[in-house]
Amino acid sequence: MAKTVDFWVLFVSFLCGVGTGLCVMNNMGQMGLALGYRDVSLFISFISIWGFFGRILSGSLSEYYI
Repeated sequence: MAKTVDFWVLFVSFLCGVGTGLCVMNNMGQMGLALGYRDVSLFISFISIWGFFGRILSGSLSEYYI
């Protein structure tokens, strides 16, 4: 499996997507403060909730279409 090109394309694209997403999520509070939000907890909560539903929806769509 690890010797196929398809595996490596999916693996690298997954790492790039997950890496950037985790970097953004990790710094979301600092970004909110830099943009002038006084209370960033609600902002971070919404981003986290949207991320949860996005993962569920993308997984469901992936299973349906593939």
